[in-house]
Order: sequence, then structure tokens, then C-alpha cells
Amino acid sequence: MFIAVTFGSRLITKEKLEYVEAFFSPICYHFIQAFVLCAVALIPIAGPITLGATIILTTAFRIGQLAQTYRMTKAASRESHDIETSDWVLGLILPAAVFVSLIATGVCFLLRNAAAPALFAISILCLLVIAVRRVWEMLLWIATKVD
Repeated sequence: MFIAVTFGSRLITKEKLEYVEAFFSPICYHFIQAFVLCAVALIPIAGPITLGATIILTTAFRIGQLAQTYRMTKAASRESHDIETSDWVLGLILPAAVFVSLIATGVCFLLRNAAAPALFAISILCLLVIAVRRVWEMLLWIATKVD
């Protein structure tokens, strides 16, 4: 992600700064959320209730961010032909599905359901795969724009 931003920093102008929020920030937030949730899971005194509540709270915040990402992606698609189906799928649809899975995971932890750890691992892995794929797409897009 840092490499993509470094290479593409010349492309970020004041006029395009709002699109950074729509395309770059969610990717960073995916990595941050995965890191925070895994860190909480590793705290020895944090039990399933703490982890479940943290999962639900962080995911509720991220769901709120999806609305802004949707608005910005829609605005960008009106102004540019660079917005592709993969931007919608990887930027909104798949993250929304993972967020639903994470909410279910948090509820499972709160209810002490045995499926919680497996759901947690699958959800975090999916979130990271989405983030890595988005970074790759962003790097390829930047490579086509930088002279």
C-alpha cells in the first residue's frame, strides 16, 4: 500500500483528494481492522466477550464507512471511465459480505458458539485477501497513469 501511494503521489491533486478517501483509505482500514482484531484476540485476558464486542464495534464503524465509499465511487464513475466492475465488487460488495460475516462472528463469540474461531479466521483472511487484491489493482492503475 505504501509503495502504491508513493508511486502515485504525483497523481493526487486537491481536486482528486476526495477520491483518495474512496479508494485508498478503505484498503488501509482493511489492514488496520485485521491488525486490531488479531491483536485483541491475542490478549491473554481478553475473553470471547471482549473479542466479540470489539469485532461488532469495529465492524459497525466500517459498515458506516461503506456508505461514504459508495457515494465516492459513484461520483468517480460519473467523472471517469477508470471505474470498473472490480472496483464495485472489491470495494463494496465483498467488503459488505465480510462485514456481515464479522458481525456474525462477533455474535458467535458473545454467545460462546464453537464456530466463532473458525468464522473469525475465515473473515480476517477474506478481508486481507480483498485488501491485497485492491492494492495490486491500485498499483497497476497507478503504473498506467504515471509517465
